[in-house]
Amino acid sequence: MPPMSIHFSSLWPFASLPPAAPPPATTHPSSSTTPPASLKLRPPPPASRPLLLARCDSPTAWLIYYFAFNLGLTIFNKRVLLSFPFPWTLTAIHTLAGTLGTQIAHANRLFTAARLSRNHSLILLAFSILYTVNIAVSNLSLHLVTVPFHQVVRATTPLFTIILSIIYFNKSYPFETYLSLFIVVLGVGLSTYGDYGWTLPGLLLTLLGTILASFKTVVTNIIQVGRLRLNPLDLLMRMSPLAFIQCILYAYLTGEIQRLHLFAQDHLDRRKLLALAINGVIAFGLNVVSFTANKKTSALTMTVAANVKQVLTILSAIMIFKLVISPMNLLGILITLIGGGYYAKIELERKYSSKNPDVLIIPNHHHPHHHHHHHSLDDQDDNDRHRQKTLLLQEDHHRFVPPPPEKSPAAATPLQINTVLSKQRSFNLSGSARELEEGPRPPSSAAGEPPLLNIISPR
Repeated sequence: MPPMSIHFSSLWPFASLPPAAPPPATTHPSSSTTPPASLKLRPPPPASRPLLLARCDSPTAWLIYYFAFNLGLTIFNKRVLLSFPFPWTLTAIHTLAGTLGTQIAHANRLFTAARLSRNHSLILLAFSILYTVNIAVSNLSLHLVTVPFHQVVRATTPLFTIILSIIYFNKSYPFETYLSLFIVVLGVGLSTYGDYGWTLPGLLLTLLGTILASFKTVVTNIIQVGRLRLNPLDLLMRMSPLAFIQCILYAYLTGEIQRLHLFAQDHLDRRKLLALAINGVIAFGLNVVSFTANKKTSALTMTVAANVKQVLTILSAIMIFKLVISPMNLLGILITLIGGGYYAKIELERKYSSKNPDVLIIPNHHHPHHHHHHHSLDDQDDNDRHRQKTLLLQEDHHRFVPPPPEKSPAAATPLQINTVLSKQRSFNLSGSARELEEGPRPPSSAAGEPPLLNIISPR
């Protein structure tokens, strides 16, 4: 019989216990000797952070922050652009605020900047160009199509995100996911129902902007979760200066700088400067929240959240600006919210299913091939996210309760386990000597054989 050992760590997940001291050679079960302290099962250490802080740092919480900042910035931009009609300059202010905010955060050691190679720096440069080109194409297409048509086409962004995920990551999605996306697109179409005026160049540019938006979301997730694994503030610190320079360049090429110079001479006062500064601070907060939410969720979830945000923006505009909508628009708003809720339900079910790689599943079986089945990953992206989830669970293990042990007639104490080990060792030694003399015997349920497996068998 091969030697057997007790692994006390299996009795309490994530508990770090010192190895048990070797048992004495002779120990009587009725002995009143106090068991060694090394054999006592210790409770888990206290939580490293309160449960409230853990909930505030959950993916759901960051999506709520994303909605709040996005709606606030959209409404604020609407008010600012009514008296400051310079979109490229406003975007440059946003990127400048991101540059200053991240530099202040880095100076106060709120995050550590990663050391990047030349190739990684080129990737970030390309990402900043993608960021500004996406804004440029979106603004240009708005001049060629109506706002309702533009919103409906942009609502198909999740579909392009799925296509990119299938092509680059070999991911697969259930039928319910496609159904929920169809409901969201239908709802956005009905909520923006109106003058669907469009031209062929406008349609092509709007589709191009939609593809670029999907690609930007996917690349953002890759940069933060993939091999680079950048902190959101680190990514914003590297991207914002490049995007600022590009926005100023676009503003100059479109003649916006010259118009801004004439506008500032007569209309730019302290009140508008303060409003622009507040707008930049809100934009900086939105960028941090958006990048963090993308890192904690997924690219597809962020695109669906953007569609739901559009409908919430319509509702906010109705209440703030007292707009009038038709019953068809109201029906579209309800359908969009239903589709977004349905998608969230599907993602939640996938998250807690056994096939989801984003959740660490504590196996209740000791066979290694079952354990490997639960942790199979589809790609490098999921592998990195799985490691992050594992670290999070190890840090917050108090939120995960292990499966209860099977009931036994009497719970084994460390002293009893110590005694059983001694008997088992003596039994093995005598049995081995007897086998050398008489040969192996068939298995039998001898009364002298201790029920060791009933005590230490992993469950």
